[in-house]
Amino acid sequence: MRTVVVGAVFGMIAIWLGLFVGLQVNVVLGQLLIFPAAVVATLSGVPIMKMPLALWIIAIALQCLTWALIFLLLGRLA
Repeated sequence: MRTVVVGAVFGMIAIWLGLFVGLQVNVVLGQLLIFPAAVVATLSGVPIMKMPLALWIIAIALQCLTWALIFLLLGRLA
C-alpha cells in the first residue's frame, strides 16, 4: 500500500519534473515522465501548456494512477 501512495505522489510531481527535464536535460526522459499527460493532450487536441483546468485535473489524476501502478508492479517484482 505504501508503494501505491509513493507512486501517486510521484505522479503529481512527475508532470512538472518531466517538463523541466524535457527542456533542460533529456527530451526522451521528459516525454517518459509526462507520458500520461501527453496522451490526454493528444486525445483532446490541445497542447499541454494550453490545456484548460479540467484537462489538467484529468491529466494529473491519470499521472497519479499510472505511476502508482508502475510503482506497484515494480514493488511486486522486487
